[in-house]
Amino acid sequence: NLLNTTPPVGSLDVLNGLVSIDQSGQLNVNGITFVGPDGAIDIQSQGLNTQSMITQDAMVDGNVSVNYGAQLLITNELNMGPNGNLFVNADSTIDVLQRLKNLDANSSTLNNGRFHIAGTLVIPNAQIITNQADLILEDAGFIKDMQSELNALSTLKRNTPDGSLTLKNHTLTVQEYFINAGFL
Repeated sequence: NLLNTTPPVGSLDVLNGLVSIDQSGQLNVNGITFVGPDGAIDIQSQGLNTQSMITQDAMVDGNVSVNYGAQLLITNELNMGPNGNLFVNADSTIDVLQRLKNLDANSSTLNNGRFHIAGTLVIPNAQIITNQADLILEDAGFIKDMQSELNALSTLKRNTPDGSLTLKNHTLTVQEYFINAGFL
């Protein structure tokens, strides 16, 4: 199955319900994508390593899940709302090419949304010093800086009262010290 939109229709709004892309299917959206609190996008490659693409901003206040070796490429910005859930499952990848709006460039603070990472999340200029989001790292889950290809969490120093950091079969090594005021 292939969901391919082009201008003038070129956007995708999932206010409620589910957009499911199975096996060798691809999601190609040439416009702004919005996933509302009751909406979900589920991309499954079934080991076929398919690549889906959103060529404009993605605003997520629902669920986006990438599974079974699938890759989702977001060429502009990804903005996770307070109810947004991003699931990057084992052997899967989400690449954000422009910016993760939830990562403040000045303070290196990750905020808003829930990030469940068992695969790889690639973001530019990724140096996370402070966590104010709900962050779950599972197994080989990895947040990678696009430029250096290093672990964006190696610089993590603080988990704020609004932050939650969960490690499932995962080891996190930080450079200096770590202060936890949130959920660990």
